[in-house]
Amino acid sequence: MDIYDSDDEDDPVVQTIDVFLSQNLSGVRDSSGKSDEVMLFQYPLRPKWRPLNEGWNLEKVSYRPKNEMIEMDFKSEKTNDEFLHKLVSSKVIPRTSYAIGLLRDDQLHLTPLQSIYQFRPRFDNKDEEDVLNA
Repeated sequence: MDIYDSDDEDDPVVQTIDVFLSQNLSGVRDSSGKSDEVMLFQYPLRPKWRPLNEGWNLEKVSYRPKNEMIEMDFKSEKTNDEFLHKLVSSKVIPRTSYAIGLLRDDQLHLTPLQSIYQFRPRFDNKDEEDVLNA
């Protein structure tokens, strides 16, 4: 069935675009031969109405490639103490293939995701738990 020959007046084709599939973003490989890795970060416990950038500054990001783990340390904008909020990732095994897309000038550029990480809070010590439970 050709979509252009359709007699469906309720749902006409309004635009056609070219689609390009790229296996990496820049096409550049590092000295080990590895190309860019496209990652999706998810925050399943964080409500949409409370984004990460509200009230917290990102202080440090640690990446542990052997464990496939990412850790982010945030510091509160509202207090001057040393309290840090930590988010730690776990790698998710996707059940299907995902890609990110960029639509520009009537062209859709798709790049497959290599990794999906879900972040959850981590409490390193009792003091942090006391502050959050107060």
